[in-house]
Amino acid sequence: MSAAYTKRLEAVFLRCHPKGPKLSFTSAAKYLHKSTQFVKKWVERYKETKNVDDLPNRGLKQSSDIRENKMILRLFEKNPTLSLRKGQAFLARKGINVGITTLKRRLDEHGVKWHST
Repeated sequence: MSAAYTKRLEAVFLRCHPKGPKLSFTSAAKYLHKSTQFVKKWVERYKETKNVDDLPNRGLKQSSDIRENKMILRLFEKNPTLSLRKGQAFLARKGINVGITTLKRRLDEHGVKWHST
């Protein structure tokens, strides 16, 4: 169990568990050495979902859609010696504007080899 997860459970226990001390938000935050907002957030999350797990689908959204990903993969699978810059230029002519970092991520996700020169 991670330290962050433990702190979340402890915040819920200190604030609202039937066998807990029923501390105020401020007192629980001081005890945990966390902010009052931290305690409020995890107590509210616990009341809604009955757990303190992170919500699914958190994080950055992909900048390219499924169609663009397929074109990227197809291009680099057919041309294994193609460099990232040349592939980016080719895709730009086709109307797909993606960065080098995005190309690297998509190719790495699918195990496709790429060249940086």
